Amino acid sequence: MVRSSTGWLRRAAAAASAAVRGPSTPSAPSPGSSGPSPAADARPVAEVAPGLDPFLHDLAQRAVRDAGPVTVTAMAMRTRSPDLVELLGHVGRTGDRPRWLLGEATALAALPEPGPRTRALDTMLEVRRSHGAEPFDARQELVLAQLLLLHDRDEELRALLPSLARLPDDQVAHLLTDLGNPRRRPAADVDAWRRAFLATWADAGLLVPEVAPGPAAFDTLTTAPDVARAARDDLPRRLAEAGVDTSGGLPVVSVVVSAFRPDEGLGTAVRSLLDQTWPELDVVVVDDASGPDYADVLAEVAALPRVRVLTQPVNGGSYAARRRGLAEATGRYVTFHDSDDWAHPERVERQLVPMLLDPGLPGTHSLAMRALDDLDRTWLGYPAVRTNASSLLLDREVLATTGPFDLVRKSADSEFAARLETVLGRECLTVPEVLAVTRLRAASLSRGDFAMGWARAARIGYQDGYRGWHRRLGDGADPTEIAGPERPFAAPRSYLAPASPTAGAAGGPDGPADVLLVADLCGATADGTDLAGLVTALADDGLRVLLLHQEDPRTLRRPRRPAHPTLQRLLDAGRATRVFPEENMVATTVCVLSPACLVLRREPPRSLRADRVVVVDENEGVSVHARARLQENLSGWTSAPVTVVPGEVRRSPAALVGLVRDAAPEPTP
Repeated sequence: MVRSSTGWLRRAAAAASAAVRGPSTPSAPSPGSSGPSPAADARPVAEVAPGLDPFLHDLAQRAVRDAGPVTVTAMAMRTRSPDLVELLGHVGRTGDRPRWLLGEATALAALPEPGPRTRALDTMLEVRRSHGAEPFDARQELVLAQLLLLHDRDEELRALLPSLARLPDDQVAHLLTDLGNPRRRPAADVDAWRRAFLATWADAGLLVPEVAPGPAAFDTLTTAPDVARAARDDLPRRLAEAGVDTSGGLPVVSVVVSAFRPDEGLGTAVRSLLDQTWPELDVVVVDDASGPDYADVLAEVAALPRVRVLTQPVNGGSYAARRRGLAEATGRYVTFHDSDDWAHPERVERQLVPMLLDPGLPGTHSLAMRALDDLDRTWLGYPAVRTNASSLLLDREVLATTGPFDLVRKSADSEFAARLETVLGRECLTVPEVLAVTRLRAASLSRGDFAMGWARAARIGYQDGYRGWHRRLGDGADPTEIAGPERPFAAPRSYLAPASPTAGAAGGPDGPADVLLVADLCGATADGTDLAGLVTALADDGLRVLLLHQEDPRTLRRPRRPAHPTLQRLLDAGRATRVFPEENMVATTVCVLSPACLVLRREPPRSLRADRVVVVDENEGVSVHARARLQENLSGWTSAPVTVVPGEVRRSPAALVGLVRDAAPEPTP
């Protein structure tokens, strides 16, 4: 039976951690609590941060008065701006505001370089010594513990764990298990580590796999043949107990595995699928044109029973491969599995039973545990267990209603699951059990696109696009148009183009775009419809328009907002193209519509070629000093000359068209 709660996870964690942390603290916030109030440090100050330049000083004053450290921390992580990190530290140190210091430390820890993480750890420990546990929220306690682990300060972590009252018990258990990994400490008790690692399944009453420690421990995960056989033999009893009607036989489940240049992890993945307790399986491996160097790896899995290997003629990405797998699948039900992950032997059974009991369910997901090759589970800022996006299991017949996967290189599993729920009007069920171990690798398609509090801009842009389309689906649009020749919503060029160093260069084969508009696309400081009016006027005049989002720090907003709906509709209609800092951009004119958007230091675009840069002076209170910062930051974008024009250009579509047209090449007759 599928369990209805995660109580087993807490019991397992409590057992593993009891010796270190002792009894639970009754007054501790529940798991997921943010801890202290975000605005608790928002006290009036006469002088927040002496030493900050005037723009940051004014921003700091407003942040203390109107926002608080949680909001500024979220902005600092989202933008990766060193200025916002500096602001957090200045406010914290000049007014004895520990939560602002913890915000600085959290933002530093979220950066990809190791140096800031050392500073982050030092700051967090200092706050802990001077102010105790009270200023910390749950995520900051997790980050502190993980930083100690990543800096090999094991004994300090062991001593600190009992006082981390906001950490959920399961996360404490994962940290303790990682502390005991023989890969970290050769003298560690191997059997104790193995029991702790496998407790996730043992304490949940699931089949317990086998594992051996070492640098490649991940690929030793396996299920003993006699254990899997006994579980399959007992399946009829379990199904009858659950109330599943099997009079017509067991349905076939196809498992589609897309693979590109696979290593030994593919064997681990496929063998874990063949160990499933559900006997009626059709495993379809789709090779995404890996090439002859990977023929041996693919031949090895092709030789296994119930496995078919299909080869794509050209590399088209995971979701094109999944489309092919769906077309070739023989099962009534279908699920997906990443090519280097391990599936628990009960994954298919436990995800399928709810579908058999409730045919109206759109689909099911399950939980997954993240792990490195040595089975350490620490990824900074993230819990070890999450919903597994690749685990979606659904009735293949619904594809005629929902349409197939979007043909993009990233994020289409999230889009498809959301579309499934939108079209069918029900949420997918997440089975609350850990039924996979997903491999953490720096080179994976997804891992480099996410960090604590941050996501690559193209991911955000794709999400903005599909959410706008899904709103139209709710109003009656046809979901199957995703299979047609014209896209129903805009996607990043790099998601559509073949993977290459220059993929996604905006400007295209016909030369540079006429204008790149730089603004906050969320409609935060001006009505997004006004910006849409400017885009419409430029497009109506035959000019090719690019849009680049740069968040205006004056908005002081905690959650990220999507692109303004009116702008998104223009993007979806092809009236303009949204570009992203990680892409190559080519435009005759760069027009900065809001100087405040470029006042903060942040990572410049990867490549921008332009003939000139025009900055529109909005007269919105941006100081002379701020404009000097803008000029300095633009020098990191391009060497093109910069000119400042009056704010009327922003308010007059005709004036903006004239400005751009002055530098645009004459259209070819």
